[in-house]
Amino acid sequence: MCADAENNLDVAIIGMSARLPKASNVEEFWQNILQGKDCITRDKSKDKLNYVGAYGKLDNIECFDADFFDFNKREAMNLDPQQRFMFEGIYEALEDAGYNSDKYDGKVGLYSTYDEQLYIWNYLMRQKGDWYLNYHLAEINLGGTFSTRIAYKFNFQGPCTMSKYACASSLAAIHQAYQGLLNYECDMAVAGGVCIEPQQDGCVSLDTTISRSGYTKAFDEEADGLVKASGMGVIILKRLEDAVKDHDNIIAILKGTNVNNDGNRKVGFSAPSVQGQEEVISDALAIADIESSEVGYFETHGTGTVLGDSVELRALKNVFQENNEDEKVYIGSVKSNIGHTSTASGVINVIKASLMLKEKMMPPSINFKKPNSELLEEGCPVVVNDRLRKWESNKTRIAGTSSFGMGGANAIAILSEYEQEPHENTLKKELFVVSGKTEDALKNNCLKLAEYLEKKDVNLEDMAYTLQVGRGNLEKKYYAVSDNKNDLIEKLKMIDKKGPTSNGEKAKKKIAFAFSGSGSHKYSIGKELYESNNIFKREMDKCFDIIKTISGQDLKEYYKNYDFEKDDLSDEHVTGMLITFIVGYSLAKLWNEIGVKPDIIIGHSLGEYIGACIAGIFTLETAIKIIIKRTELFGTLPEGRMLAVAAPKEKIEELLTEGVTIGAENGSKRFLVTGLISDIENFENVLKENKLSYSKLPVVRAGHCSVVNKISDDFRQVLKEVKFEKSRISIVSTLTGNILKNNEMSTIDYWIDQMCSPVKFYDAIEETALQNDIIFIEIGSSNQLTELIRKIILSNKSISAISSLKELKAEDSREGFLNAVGKLYSKNIEIDWDKLYNKKPYRISLPTYQFDRKVFWRYKPYFVGEKNEVLSSDTEEVSIINEEKESVEKSLKCDNITEKVLKDIFKDIFGVDEISIYDDIYEFGFDSLSVALVTSKIETALGKKISMKEIYSITTISELIEIIDNKEAEYNTFENEEVKEEKDTIKNINDIFDEIE
Repeated sequence: MCADAENNLDVAIIGMSARLPKASNVEEFWQNILQGKDCITRDKSKDKLNYVGAYGKLDNIECFDADFFDFNKREAMNLDPQQRFMFEGIYEALEDAGYNSDKYDGKVGLYSTYDEQLYIWNYLMRQKGDWYLNYHLAEINLGGTFSTRIAYKFNFQGPCTMSKYACASSLAAIHQAYQGLLNYECDMAVAGGVCIEPQQDGCVSLDTTISRSGYTKAFDEEADGLVKASGMGVIILKRLEDAVKDHDNIIAILKGTNVNNDGNRKVGFSAPSVQGQEEVISDALAIADIESSEVGYFETHGTGTVLGDSVELRALKNVFQENNEDEKVYIGSVKSNIGHTSTASGVINVIKASLMLKEKMMPPSINFKKPNSELLEEGCPVVVNDRLRKWESNKTRIAGTSSFGMGGANAIAILSEYEQEPHENTLKKELFVVSGKTEDALKNNCLKLAEYLEKKDVNLEDMAYTLQVGRGNLEKKYYAVSDNKNDLIEKLKMIDKKGPTSNGEKAKKKIAFAFSGSGSHKYSIGKELYESNNIFKREMDKCFDIIKTISGQDLKEYYKNYDFEKDDLSDEHVTGMLITFIVGYSLAKLWNEIGVKPDIIIGHSLGEYIGACIAGIFTLETAIKIIIKRTELFGTLPEGRMLAVAAPKEKIEELLTEGVTIGAENGSKRFLVTGLISDIENFENVLKENKLSYSKLPVVRAGHCSVVNKISDDFRQVLKEVKFEKSRISIVSTLTGNILKNNEMSTIDYWIDQMCSPVKFYDAIEETALQNDIIFIEIGSSNQLTELIRKIILSNKSISAISSLKELKAEDSREGFLNAVGKLYSKNIEIDWDKLYNKKPYRISLPTYQFDRKVFWRYKPYFVGEKNEVLSSDTEEVSIINEEKESVEKSLKCDNITEKVLKDIFKDIFGVDEISIYDDIYEFGFDSLSVALVTSKIETALGKKISMKEIYSITTISELIEIIDNKEAEYNTFENEEVKEEKDTIKNINDIFDEIE
């Protein structure tokens, strides 16, 4: 963190999330307020004396994706829904910003707030649960751990604070986040708040605070109070200069914030103060360096209470009284749409104002018919915006937001619009990756993206990049390669038929680079990748320059103009050999730079030279010189041929004729035979007679046979000039079929033998496959080796093979390469996504994660006058509370009593259906509170006293069983000694009585 910009107080809002009445996300919220929608749920049948059946309800407050955040069932049941909503809301806001906390290197600060934890207290006051349940309810919801629990799960390492400032709490949290960024306490800030009450049908109305009509009529003459609501909002903040540099999606700019308190400058503790509000607004404008005349809109606290509205209007009038007649400030209150979300209301105001600045629209403040008398005064500088209007302006749009709380809490934020620079949509093929914790979540993520694309025009490069760097790397994966919207929509929808491209590969895979040999250039020479990837182009150009220096040949121009349909490039021609080499070399360097590095290297014929170069055995310049000289020497050999024969080795050896030998062993029934023309022609007749299938290779020289011995002396002279180094990477030789252990490849003899001997590719793959969990990547233009490897390792599911440029029958080399990257992504290989792009794309707002939620709720919804009941025991959610006694009693009837009882105890603690005695209990969330519970339950169920120290010493139930069994043995020994002593005593007493008698 370094402060390069001097005096810069601007902070960017780059992501948002919200769950509000009639809106499950920010987009739905925005559409609701644009349409002037009333989102309050009303039920006149609930209206009673001093009770109004109107409330801003949230959908599905009882639901939570506990598995996603690694909460067990009991923890999820006990966790206050406010925390649950914040977990999901923060994740959504980060994704909206194009970030995932696991992939972000900077420090993230968390500044949050919540309302009273009525879910917990309502339960505790109405339920006589066991001591552990009640204690755990309180422990997991301790107010001081609200933010720290979130920070722990998200790995936030910046400041982690709680703001408790009445209804101004979430705007005060934003103020703290703003200050934290400017003080360089963090690089990114998460700020927001939540207010969720166990779902109500309405509110008690005993005074003028709660609306008797059930409508929030902010600044209307007939305003009669507020309507309560539940809600959650989160925003993501970064210093503006950082957000611009990082190509973030900047929604709006936070120009300045301020908080203060009224003190006692008012009629009573709960009353607002004109002076306090006026000062906090004026100071905020001064901090932001904004004149009052520059403000075009102010999102007010606007609760619709008689006193509150009047005081707020007077304060606003005082602040803007110097404005000219044509500089009126529009005001509004989102509470007229959704109700008063208490601690969350401040961040909701900021979200609304940010969207207004971005979209240049002013939604109407509804339920406004007759202006408050304060608005009717002559020269009043503020006007309620009671209709949808475009925000026309010939200057930078500025908005203010306010949030006030009981006791004199005042908070203000001043925002301005930000004009994102337009950038070009490249329209080239891109890789789109999607993942989910479950298959349903993955499917819903894909379908949501498809639905989004059907409605929006999106820069596909930005979309691909955002999905790659701004989403979690979860178990279930899917990918698609596309260059147009309609094709991508169809491919995303194919998730229904195709299913995941990965079901959660967890094993650490080793990477084996398998370098193609001569002839692979006939399939592709990587031109599309050369034209679209700077790393590949850089390495290719480096090779071209070396070739030009060594031979004078301008291979670069030949390469750029090469036409597959017109040009016929012979395998043995030096140009063909060089192109094969430099494509393979450049691909290997590209893979390395995007984070895919080989643990093992294998090369087929010419491919071993590329592999040796990548392993550091000789330099790139040296390798190119060797290839040129070697190819020239091959050109001096008599003409020969090679055949591919499909038959067992024994059969081929039995039929071999004079002058014909096996040149390559590519599989158990895949061999290349080689020899001079006349010898090969004779052998063809033998193959025909024996009805064995074969094919001719398009070569004019015999390779990897005794014919090549004729040039071995000359080639030895070439190799004497080479400075060999030790290999930096493990190599499996296709000369020996084994792993090289003594740097054999760093010798002249190795390369002489390699040129004249058969290629033992089959043996090399078999040797490599012994290690299991291997991914072979063919480094070259073809998929020939890929197909050979797949057939060799067919039965080994832990091994796979991927072609760098021809994966999934790709139309061009860029598509093939991206398919290969997608395959590796599906196999959980980490990719440095930035290296796929020549220019850094932008992070954009896309649909966020579709959580796979389930019900976790302890009691029925209620309203005033009804008893708040615990859910009946036949529901899954509460069964974990009521089953303990029954399960223990059932266990006692089993043969292995200790094991059964302990398993039931731990299943109950963790809220799981199954657990093995060998499972690591800490992976289920075992903690200090669980330790106390285990000792108590064991003593109750088994009558055994186990110390907490002993519990801390174990990691599995089996270890605990051993401790208990040992105690049982000690107890039996002690008991036997005690019985013997007692018998001896009785005998002695009897003896005494005998003597008396």
